[in-house]
Amino acid sequence: MAAASFALITHVGDYRAQIALVSLAVLSVKGTFAMGFMVAYSEMAGPYAGFAYGISNSIAQSSGFIIPYVVAYFVSTGVRIDFSMT
Repeated sequence: MAAASFALITHVGDYRAQIALVSLAVLSVKGTFAMGFMVAYSEMAGPYAGFAYGISNSIAQSSGFIIPYVVAYFVSTGVRIDFSMT
C-alpha cells in the first residue's frame, strides 16, 4: 500500500491528493510495524504506571532540547548556506 501510494504521487498533479497519498503511505507503514506494540504501563507497573510513563516520556522527549544544541555546535554562522548540502 505504501509503495503504491508513493508511486502514484509522481502522477498526481493536485497537491491535496499528493498530501493524502503521503498520509496514506505513512499511516499504512506505521500500522504494519507498530500494530499492537503500545506499552501498557498499567499492566506492567500497576500502581506506579503514571511514574513509569512519566520517566519513559521524559527520556523519549529529551531529543527536543538536546538536538538544538548539537545543531548549534555544527552550524557556525546560522545563515542559510550552513544548511545547504551542496
